[in-house]
Order: sequence, then C-alpha cells, then structure tokens
Amino acid sequence: MSSPSQFGPPGQQQPAGGGGGSVVLLVLLSVGAVSLLCCAGVCGGLSFVYYRTPRALAKVRAAIDEQITATLVAPNWAEDWIAMEMLARAYTASLDVVAAYKEVIERLGRPIEPENESDQLFRRERKGNVTAEDEKIEYDIRGPKGKAVVRVVSNMSARAPISPYSSQGFQPKQFTVVLSDGSEIEVKPPVESTEPEP
Repeated sequence: MSSPSQFGPPGQQQPAGGGGGSVVLLVLLSVGAVSLLCCAGVCGGLSFVYYRTPRALAKVRAAIDEQITATLVAPNWAEDWIAMEMLARAYTASLDVVAAYKEVIERLGRPIEPENESDQLFRRERKGNVTAEDEKIEYDIRGPKGKAVVRVVSNMSARAPISPYSSQGFQPKQFTVVLSDGSEIEVKPPVESTEPEP
C-alpha cells in the first residue's frame, strides 16, 4: 500500500476538508457571471430592436407613401408640359418683337436677351390644360443697360385648332415690358396674317 506522503511533497499534509471546493465555487461564480452578461446583452439587444422597429417601419411606410404620391403627380406634369409647348409660340413671337422694339432698345440697350434663372423659358399664370381663353405668361429679359419683365397676353390663332401639334399655336395679342424702375412700355404685337399657309 501507499503512504500518504507518497503523492505530495514531503512535509505537507492535505487539509481535511479538501481544496477542491473553492475551485468549484470559483468556476460556478465565473459561469454565472458570464451567463448574466450574455443574458443582459441579449435582452438589451432585443429591447433595442423592439423599440426601434416601429420608428423604422414608420420611415419605410413614409418612403413608400412618398413614392406612390410622386407617381400620381406625373399626369399633371404631362399636362403642364403640353401647355408649355403650346404657349412656346407666343413666347418666341413676343421675344422677337420685344428685342427689336425701338423704345425697349433705347431703355435696355442692345442686344436684348432672355434671362432664364430656371429651366423654364417663361412663367404661366394658369395651371392645367390650355383653353381657347386668353393665356398670360411672363418672362425676364436683359440688355446692357438693365433688366425687365415681359408680360404677354396671348390667345389661340383663329385658324388653328387647340392642339400641341398645331403649327400656329398661341399668338401674342398684347404685351407689356415692365422695367426695373417700374415704368412700362406697351409693345404693339405684329399683325397676324389672314392668308392661308401653303
């Protein structure tokens, strides 16, 4: 048989209760602490997701609503585009006359050019489709001596149908040049020819 001193260094005796209990206690405390930290992390993450999800869903819902609304606006844009195309004839005809009008040249100098600060050639008073009624537009011009706003009242040529494909389109019938000092110059529109086009 073996003696008690055979397994340990000489002169040391093992305690009566054994030293293994404290090691087991330390292992159990470590496992408990790690489990507690993991549980706190998982619970915290779940609560973060739980409270953030409604806000995230609201943002997604708002983005979807915004996209649907933008799609529904497209037909109005198309109508405005067609109206602008039809009124472009009044714009170009009035610009030609104003740029060559003697009183306007005296006040603004030469050359007189359009001044577009946006992507549109002119501003329209009415929205939607064009009708046979008078249409009012305005646009900005400038010359070496200053700037002015041209206000045009136009209507559809009596010979042309209301169509974006009409070669006549809207003709200017009255326009006014409003100078930067507030004074106005009434410009006489060209007389519309009554001869049929070939």
